Amino acid sequence: MSEAARPSLPADQEVTLRTLRGSLESFEGRTVLDPTSPDGQSMLVRAGEGRRPPLGQPVLLLTRIAGELLVLRTLLTKGPADDLFRFKVSALQRVQRRNHFRLDLEAELEFSVLYPDEDNRTPPSDWMRARTSNLSGGGLMFNTSVHLYREERLQLRIHLAAALEAKATSTIVRVTPLARPDPAAILQYAISVSFAEITDRERDQVIRFLNTQRRSQAPRP
Repeated sequence: MSEAARPSLPADQEVTLRTLRGSLESFEGRTVLDPTSPDGQSMLVRAGEGRRPPLGQPVLLLTRIAGELLVLRTLLTKGPADDLFRFKVSALQRVQRRNHFRLDLEAELEFSVLYPDEDNRTPPSDWMRARTSNLSGGGLMFNTSVHLYREERLQLRIHLAAALEAKATSTIVRVTPLARPDPAAILQYAISVSFAEITDRERDQVIRFLNTQRRSQAPRP
């Protein structure tokens, strides 16, 4: 990890708060500029729906800016409203992006295309089935006869093992038509996607599964 030169966070930034004592709990929120702060480094976070983060206990504040994970260890104190909490940015750290290894394997996959409607919402299409040809903590590849397009967004359900499923929203980065063994065969496409929205828990689940599969595929002495 490398420490930021001048700790700061923009306003209206989505953050996750994680407690460090007792049971690990997470709380969602958004940053709010604190007009009473003389140095500009004390900020407010507006907690989302649900339980409120504990006051006076160590808390990790996590967020992503331009694809970079930022981590802040801080204490929360009462803010000017019931849903506002004050924190002081004193030890903001940038976590280097991980390089995810990719493993060739087949796993059951369900995908659904996200189509923006006139209200700028993104209702999914029907769920379709496929199988992955490779998988990593950052994305995957699968083959399908459905003609998809680069930069389309997909919802994914990746069935890693019995009763073990990872969910993610992804962006298509490459579409490659595959050679047909028979001219009468249906054209297939290799679809490469990058995970755009995936929780740390879901990503860690994928990585643990890949590590298990890699160990099982390793040649025995």
